[in-house]
Amino acid sequence: MAKQKIKAGASPKKRPAGKKKQEQKIQKTKEIKEASPTSGGVMAVAAVIVVGIIIFVWQSHTGKRVREAQNENKNIKSELTNLKNSLFSVQSENEELKVENEDLKTMTEVLPNSKTEFKNTKLGLNFVYPAVWGEMKLTASAGDAGKQYKGEFSHNGNLVLGGIDSRFSSSGEKSFLDTQGFRKRSGVYFYKSTGEDTGDQSMATYRIQPVEVINFSGGEILIVDSSSFIDENLELAVMFSPGQNGLGALVNLDNGLFPGLAIWDKDTSQMPLENFKEFLQTLTVEAVGGGEAAVGDEMVSE
Repeated sequence: MAKQKIKAGASPKKRPAGKKKQEQKIQKTKEIKEASPTSGGVMAVAAVIVVGIIIFVWQSHTGKRVREAQNENKNIKSELTNLKNSLFSVQSENEELKVENEDLKTMTEVLPNSKTEFKNTKLGLNFVYPAVWGEMKLTASAGDAGKQYKGEFSHNGNLVLGGIDSRFSSSGEKSFLDTQGFRKRSGVYFYKSTGEDTGDQSMATYRIQPVEVINFSGGEILIVDSSSFIDENLELAVMFSPGQNGLGALVNLDNGLFPGLAIWDKDTSQMPLENFKEFLQTLTVEAVGGGEAAVGDEMVSE
């Protein structure tokens, strides 16, 4: 096709307005694309940010767990130390208990055969008894008139002893210990209670039938039980009985103040007759003049 010649001085043809606008949009879009970062770059930056956040969170969480683990470790170490100390303490206590048990075992083997002697030179009374009964303590108390003495073992409440002087009287309850010993006339025995022993009716006496009579250096020891009181005035006599389950022993003393001694075995299931007799056979009585007697740490005088 032959090209048309443009005449000199003639103006070029104008482009249509719509086509021109379209070209401008294309050009602008191209410029924007060239000026903006690529989509791949944006994604890379976003990924870096996300990874950074994840690492921060992980490090924070991990650090917290590490601190918690360290604290837990410290607590465990502390508990282990306390447990170790407790075990050491228990071990020490066990060693001490072992030593104590050995000592107790030795005492258990030795004590039943160990004996203790009681001696009161003012009262004129001596006897030997098992060490397991503990200490023998004498005490004195005043009645409405006169005095009464009583002896008790610290570890044997079943066995007691005592007596009264010739002036003793009391409105309180009577017991086997309210005695001045016994009287013997023509082979007949009497329990001596209150009053002067002048041979008349001023002394309260009650006829008794001993279960057994033991001879010793100081005279006689009468063993009695509840059936031994056979006096005609039985209602009064039984007030001085050693009881249905008990045994008693009556001994005359020679000290000028307390004429007699009663030894009371309150329960024969704890101390049978044979054991009671074995104890009684250790008694000795000595003469004491001057009308005075020592009761415990106290001097009792007429």
